[in-house]
Amino acid sequence: MDLERDCSTVWDGVNHPLGFKHMQTMLPHNLALIYHTGKERQVMGIEEIYSQADSDPAWNDSKGVVVDLRASAKGLSIPHLSQN
Repeated sequence: MDLERDCSTVWDGVNHPLGFKHMQTMLPHNLALIYHTGKERQVMGIEEIYSQADSDPAWNDSKGVVVDLRASAKGLSIPHLSQN
């Protein structure tokens, strides 16, 4: 899924308990920083949450969580965020 191309997507596949905890508190119109931990280490985009957290249908229990995202802004480096 290419969020920039498609403008929206389902954020799924999170498998860390702390990730579940944070995603369960997300509400429509919240913003989420999408961070790349690779060589560049930068925020790849700021996305708007547009649905409440729901159970991930890929999981066989209630632990998995998904939210719907919409593209908002992209390509902000950590120094850029620190300066603003």
